[in-house]
Amino acid sequence: MFFRKNKAKPEKNEDFIVADTQDLHEEMIESLIAICEDGISYEDAFVLSDEDIYVYADILSIHDNVVQILFQLHHDWLEDTIFEAIAASGSSVHDAILNACKQYYDQVLSLYRKAIRNDEKQYTCEGFTQERHFFDVFASKLGGIGKKEGPDVDYWAMLKEAICLRLGNKKVYWVKVFASKDKENATAEVWINGKEAKELSQKLLAYAINWDTISAIHTEKQCFLFVQQERSYEKSDFTKNEIQEYTRKALQAFETCKGKQEHVKIRSQLIKWCEDDSLAYEIFCFLPELYCKYAYPYVEFGEKLFLVKKNEKTRELYQSQLQSYAYIEEVVKQHFEEDDIENSCIQNVLAFSANAKAIQKAIEQGDSPADLFVPGIGYFVRDGYQLR
Repeated sequence: MFFRKNKAKPEKNEDFIVADTQDLHEEMIESLIAICEDGISYEDAFVLSDEDIYVYADILSIHDNVVQILFQLHHDWLEDTIFEAIAASGSSVHDAILNACKQYYDQVLSLYRKAIRNDEKQYTCEGFTQERHFFDVFASKLGGIGKKEGPDVDYWAMLKEAICLRLGNKKVYWVKVFASKDKENATAEVWINGKEAKELSQKLLAYAINWDTISAIHTEKQCFLFVQQERSYEKSDFTKNEIQEYTRKALQAFETCKGKQEHVKIRSQLIKWCEDDSLAYEIFCFLPELYCKYAYPYVEFGEKLFLVKKNEKTRELYQSQLQSYAYIEEVVKQHFEEDDIENSCIQNVLAFSANAKAIQKAIEQGDSPADLFVPGIGYFVRDGYQLR
């Protein structure tokens, strides 16, 4: 086996690791090697060197021979790490770990390896931003536990059109579909690149809530991997780290901004930092509105973007279609979760949020924040805007 030792090892995300189970870590790696009949242990990662795949595995919890393991998959195609939490049981903790690794291989890792080899693709689809984007689609087998009456649904047929509307120019989109029902309650979730698509979750829930379950609980799960074809894929001029660096600089400037003149200076400074009008305008417009989203946590916010360009009809997009949006939101979210933000800074930023002004007006008129819905974010762009 050839192992590229000179390749930079992907950085492991430590944000979700909560259990001290280092003694079982090597067992998880060895289980993956046995299941794949390939791969090696390199430092704390499982590596498939021929495909340049790195997998990290960490136990989140252990209770009564039930384990929950968080897997992280890294590969050169991915702008966004694929996170997958797997819960499994067994006759012992060791058996449960093996079962969790088998589930992960069946649902995620084998699917990704097929995509790299361009083997057994089931579907193709198209998305559209400013250009058409063509994707090969790979689907996992339908998994889950329990029993229900009636035939299985074709999740691809149910969701494909809505999912394709949410695709942009990234090389890879990872979509996870999950539904569950016990005797009283049903839940449903659809995730695209690690973020819930709530409109699709509601569509799935309308199906799951009508299940006639035989067992105490019935669950269904399926994953889809969308890989953009080379004929339409264009690698972005910016990395996640670059976008977030510019966003942090702009956030500091917004929090000390005292008026319209300073506000205009922030836009000019962003253009200078980014050396790109399109990204600069996205950060400039999205940042105050995302700040509003986290300043009003009880208000429901939708998934839309409204692109406004002079002398053109306003265009509706989904947030998942833009590369920058999720990365800008991640910076704002971390800021609210980790930092002690002074109220004066919050008010300085909200002064430039159209949604914040509308929310505050509704509250002053007697509406409860929990009853409010904001469909999305409007943003203005110049001629020549490039939608990445």
